[in-house]
Amino acid sequence: MKRLIDFAVKNPVLITALLCVVFYFLPFKPKPFGDGQFHTGTQQLIEFIANGFQGNINIDKGFLTLFCYLIPYAIVYALHDDRLFFLSGVIFSCIFVCLSVFYLFKAFTILHFTDKAKFYVIVLMSLFPIHIYYAMGIIGEAFGFFASSMLIYFLSYTGIS
Repeated sequence: MKRLIDFAVKNPVLITALLCVVFYFLPFKPKPFGDGQFHTGTQQLIEFIANGFQGNINIDKGFLTLFCYLIPYAIVYALHDDRLFFLSGVIFSCIFVCLSVFYLFKAFTILHFTDKAKFYVIVLMSLFPIHIYYAMGIIGEAFGFFASSMLIYFLSYTGIS
């Protein structure tokens, strides 16, 4: 049991990445493009930039999320394929989820959590992987999890916790 705890505590990002791969192939996920606002908004943002900052961008919510999806969408934009937009967005969201877990566990180390406490956290996060579920679509929750993890990390780092 000690070896399992040590492995889980030392590799929470690897566990999260493996869960992301497993979840990608499961039949249940959020709607691929959510309500479609981030998908179309990010495409409009790319066109706006490509046209010399001329044109319109329909922003109903989540302006910062458009910028989060700007990088993966820009990489595959020339191909204009919704499957590639979806895949690049999910990969990018999963990277952010892995970074979130990394900083969350760094905060736990700073806060002197025991290995057993860290193990329970990774077990709970693996049993109820809401953070991974919401990374499986073009929606803003993965970036919200990243922002929350960064807040916890910075508060623990500065000692304000």
